[in-house]
Amino acid sequence: MLKSGSWKIGLAAVCLALALGLVFFHERDGNWRKGMESAGGTAPVTKPFPRDQERPGGRELPTKNPREDFDAARNRGLTEQEVRWIIEDFMNLGIDNGTIALGSAKDYYKIRVRRHQWLLDALTSGFALSAEQEGQASASLKAHGERDLAEFVEYVAGIKSFEADGKEYRVVDGSKVRKLTDASYWLRDPEYAPWNLSDLSEGQKDMTRFRNEEGRLIWIREGSRTLDYGTDEKYEASGDAFMTDPMIMNGGGWFFPLSIGQVEGMIGAKVDQASKAPEGKGKVTRLELVKFLTAPQLKTLLLFEPDMAKHLMEELGE
Repeated sequence: MLKSGSWKIGLAAVCLALALGLVFFHERDGNWRKGMESAGGTAPVTKPFPRDQERPGGRELPTKNPREDFDAARNRGLTEQEVRWIIEDFMNLGIDNGTIALGSAKDYYKIRVRRHQWLLDALTSGFALSAEQEGQASASLKAHGERDLAEFVEYVAGIKSFEADGKEYRVVDGSKVRKLTDASYWLRDPEYAPWNLSDLSEGQKDMTRFRNEEGRLIWIREGSRTLDYGTDEKYEASGDAFMTDPMIMNGGGWFFPLSIGQVEGMIGAKVDQASKAPEGKGKVTRLELVKFLTAPQLKTLLLFEPDMAKHLMEELGE
């Protein structure tokens, strides 16, 4: 236990820990385990709030051919107002910041649950999931989250605590927190593949392009996002940061592949912007690029790049 000058020692330790990528875990009321069990047992994976029918990605009636609907959405893209709506919804959930803040296990798990909510909404609208399929995906997400929560709780319990300024803390490896909270960690796991979260129909499976030579579904591999489904054509310029934006392509196309037309549209936007600037040094805004995405693609991108929400809102003039 820290005695005289404990708050100074605690502050110095916090600064050092942050520099080392560590996080101080605050044991609220000296009983954080009870709070976590409550959060893990009752936190639902549901839609965070009702949507206007005009908003992209809202609840729609199940379609007989989700792939055709998805193709049409890829051809149409998004308006600035639709991009704004999606960003506002994302920011309203409070998951638009990639920075790890000081908090409790309950705080961290709430972030995970809200990001699961966002993912479920994207998958439901993108694949036109039925109520049964949405229920399966919800149950799968809840199980994955509770498992990772239990692992985090066990990890923290094994760390020796110390007291500072009348409060008890544990120094936690920041990567352990990110594994629980950050979608960029768990979205890459095969268990988050849409066909592993729920039983997709053959039409829904055809919306993906992750199949081997025998036609079996396979997990996403680095570089596979450059191949659209139903074609052998590749995005030849996908590795060129000037011609395309790898961050948008990789994040937006993680579950829902970009079409050749979408990629060519992004390339055209960048070339057109560059041609209008002196000496060809023009830079297209990311807002102009994400307008070529569908709503589920933009939602997926935001999960991988939550800080992009703020930048997009700035480009929207907010």
